[in-house]
Amino acid sequence: NCVKCKKEFGFKEFYVSEKIEKELREELRDTQEKWMKEKEAKERRARGSRGVASGSKGGEPEEEAVFVAGLSDTCPRCGETGFRKTDEQIEHLTLCNDPLKIRAHKRKRERDNAAASKKQAGASRQEEAAAIAAWRFGGSQSGELWRLTEGALRGLAGEEGLETGGNKEELIARLAHNINVKKSGFLLGTGDGSDMSARGGGIQASNISADSVPKNMHQMSETHLRAVCASHGLKIPKGKSSKASLIRLIEGELYKTDDHANMFLENHEDNGDA
Repeated sequence: NCVKCKKEFGFKEFYVSEKIEKELREELRDTQEKWMKEKEAKERRARGSRGVASGSKGGEPEEEAVFVAGLSDTCPRCGETGFRKTDEQIEHLTLCNDPLKIRAHKRKRERDNAAASKKQAGASRQEEAAAIAAWRFGGSQSGELWRLTEGALRGLAGEEGLETGGNKEELIARLAHNINVKKSGFLLGTGDGSDMSARGGGIQASNISADSVPKNMHQMSETHLRAVCASHGLKIPKGKSSKASLIRLIEGELYKTDDHANMFLENHEDNGDA
């Protein structure tokens, strides 16, 4: 029953053929990969914006310069809008010194920023929950862990009683080892599995296939390619961490283990990615 209205609710189950289920899994993989690439692009733009901001004075002086140049019609001090000409904005800013209006606008901006941050955090949690659900629907494969965000990976690590610190690559290695250990029928020898999972513990790397790697690795960053390697238990040789080296490492392992790898690599060459 619903905790609010107390009405009964539920979900109906329908039979789905193996073919349709396979198609759904492939569609989910494609959706997750597209989402991951979009998220990565947003992260790059955000880093670029922070870099530009760090190279300038930032804060109110920069906002005032934008306002005076006519690129914004909102006064950065009091929040007044509706200016039609740049001259009006310059004149307004020169006379804008009412402390009550300035404090009120500052408090409003702080509230708006807090609300936006809260909304963004809620959206991120929903995205992470959806990504985890899709990963589990796909069989909870260690080779698919790279598709999850760092926040989702920390949540999974916490559920498994594993260490939740470290970067995305370390979290994936820890979780992948834990998954492979369970599938192998062995018990972790360290109590919480944190040390062994970080090293790999001698457990064989998970199977790699054309379905478990990105469709176009050349569009991904080194960070995400390292995550793909960690998902498949691939050890990155010292000094071989460039984007091209990581792609060769992944494709080399794929060629050795996947019967369909030749077709996969030929598609890369046809697309000019080789």
